[in-house]
Amino acid sequence: SLFSPELRRIQRFVSEAAVGPELERLFSAYGEPKYSGNAEEIITRDFFKDSRDGVFVDVGAGHAIEGNNSYYLESELGWSGICVDAQPQFAEGYAKERPKARYFAAFVSDKDDEKVPFFLIHSDEAFSHSSGDERVAKATRHKVTKTEAVSVTLNTLLEKTGVERVDFMNMDIEMGEPSGLAGFDIGKYRPRLVCIESHKPVRYQLLEYFARHDYHLLPQYTFADPRNWYFAPREEIERLREEEMKADHTFKL
Repeated sequence: SLFSPELRRIQRFVSEAAVGPELERLFSAYGEPKYSGNAEEIITRDFFKDSRDGVFVDVGAGHAIEGNNSYYLESELGWSGICVDAQPQFAEGYAKERPKARYFAAFVSDKDDEKVPFFLIHSDEAFSHSSGDERVAKATRHKVTKTEAVSVTLNTLLEKTGVERVDFMNMDIEMGEPSGLAGFDIGKYRPRLVCIESHKPVRYQLLEYFARHDYHLLPQYTFADPRNWYFAPREEIERLREEEMKADHTFKL
């Protein structure tokens, strides 16, 4: 059984409550995540079936490699895209290690070119985490440094960089997700999969936003990664169902 030491090791990525059949299936198919902080990497691989040369938008991307949710796609599957984080110190790592990703040190919001307060969280790791919400920063009980960042909307960023399609969007900006989504034309770019952090105080706003745009929660992935929610548009779900019927397999939606 995969409830052996091999599967137990993945518990450093996800809560013990999440170790169940769906995570067991993912772990069996793809192994332990190499880079992402939780199960994001293997969930994304499963959804796209390791397809190559897609386009990602990674918001709150953090370090170029460690805990990164788009590095596997780029390094192993040839994807390209945009990574955004308000911490400029990550830029050097992206320049060295991520040739197919363009990095922008900016604070994703619903407004452009505003100076906004930003909080660096100094943990014992080699790099700092961050948040635009002081409550989130202080709740970590680590040392917090207040600084400033300049805001940008995803619409502006995508227009300036000439991105015309998005296959995978990751958003992890510590309760700033509703604001970040407000500056994104999801109807225009229509990402095939969205991974978004689901803090309890903003969950209703996230559900309302995605329902309004005809996106649906993929519950099977929530069982494997309780930290994030995964959404896909109706047309993508219908396509997956058609493939399921043709292949006679069991992709549960």
